[in-house]
Amino acid sequence: MMMGYSSESDIDYEPPQYKRKKLSDPQICIVSEFSDARSNGYDIVIAPKSSSSSSSSSSSPNTMTIRPAFRLKTGWDSYDTFAFCGLGSTLYLFDDEPSTSAYRLDLSPHLLASGLPTVELGIDDLTHVSCMRHPKRLNQAIPTPDGTKILVFSKLIKFDRDTGLTGCNDFELYDPSTDTWLLLPGIQDDCFDGLTRIMDYAFVDDTTFFIQMDRRPSRKSNRAIFCLNLDTIARGWRRLDNYFGARSIHMRRSFGRFHVIEETLCVTPHHIYDLRRRRDEESLVVGPWAPDFRVSAAVSVWLVDGNKVGGKYTFCTLTAGIRRRTREPKLVMALHHCDVARYREHGELSNSILPGERFDIFPLGHSKCREFDPVLFFTISN
Repeated sequence: MMMGYSSESDIDYEPPQYKRKKLSDPQICIVSEFSDARSNGYDIVIAPKSSSSSSSSSSSPNTMTIRPAFRLKTGWDSYDTFAFCGLGSTLYLFDDEPSTSAYRLDLSPHLLASGLPTVELGIDDLTHVSCMRHPKRLNQAIPTPDGTKILVFSKLIKFDRDTGLTGCNDFELYDPSTDTWLLLPGIQDDCFDGLTRIMDYAFVDDTTFFIQMDRRPSRKSNRAIFCLNLDTIARGWRRLDNYFGARSIHMRRSFGRFHVIEETLCVTPHHIYDLRRRRDEESLVVGPWAPDFRVSAAVSVWLVDGNKVGGKYTFCTLTAGIRRRTREPKLVMALHHCDVARYREHGELSNSILPGERFDIFPLGHSKCREFDPVLFFTISN
C-alpha cells in the first residue's frame, strides 16, 4: 500500500479541502479509460490550462507530451468501472453496480509540479468515503453548480412494466464536507416500461437538474424531458413538454453531458446554439477534428470557467483516440471563449464564440493501445 492512501473503512473521516481557490497558474485534470497490451485502467493527467505562448491559436496547436500523474489499474479480469467527479483538488470515484463503494484521491501533491514519475495505484490505494445507499446502473456523477456536492445517478433506469414507477434508488446527492448521502426522489411516469436510458443531462441553472430520456417510437414518449430542483426536492421530478421553447434539446445524436449558459445558449460537443431558435443553420460548429486517429472516441464538452457578471465563459471540446501508425493515445483539447453579453447585443454566434488555444496531448507509458476514452475533465486548484 502506498504512503498517503488507505483502504481502511474505519479510520476517522477528514473532510477534503473541496472549496475552490484561485491559482496563479490554473491546471486541468483529464481522466481517461484505457486498454493496452499490458493492462486496463484509468490515466489521470494534470496539465496547464494555457500555454506560455501568447501566439498560439486553434490552427497551430500546442503539442504536449506528458506523463500521467496517476495510473489506476483495474486488471484484465476486473470489471471495475467508475463514475468520476472532481471538486477542488480532490478526485472522487463511485463504483458501478453491484457495488456501492466510493473513494477519493488527493491530487494536490502533483499540482504545479512537473517531471514527477507516474504513481501507479490499485483500488486498495484509494481512500474510502461513505458508500452509496444503493448501487447504480451505468452510473454518472456531476458536481452541483456551487461546487460543494456531487449528484450520482443511474444512466440506465428500470421502470416497473405495470405501474411505470422506478425503485426510487437511482439518484443520490453526496456531500463531501459531511461524508453523507441524500437519497433523491425517483421518476414516476407511465410513459416508460422496462429499462430506459438517460441520453442527455445537465444542470441548467444553479439548482435545476435536467435529463432527456431515450425517445421511443410513440407519440406519448417523444417528449421525455424531466427536471428536479434541488431547492424543492420534496416536489419530485417535473415532466416538461419543452425546455425554453425547444421541443427537445437540439442534438443530432446523444452526447451525454452538455451545458446551458445563462438559460440562453446550449453547448454540446459539436454545436452551440440559441435555445430560442430551432433551425440547424443557426448553430455554430465548434468540435475539434483529428484526422490521424485510428480509433476515435466520442467528443465531450466541458465548462472551464465563467463570469456571470461579465457574461464571459470559457469551455473546451475534448476528444481522444489512437494514432494510426504508432497506436499511441492522443488527446485533442480546444478552448473556446463565449461572450454572452455580446451575443445578446448583436445576435451573431460567429462573432460571440471565438476559438482559443488548442492542445495535442500525448500521454506516455502505453504499448499498443486499443482503447482510450476521456471520462472526466475539470479545473483543479490547491
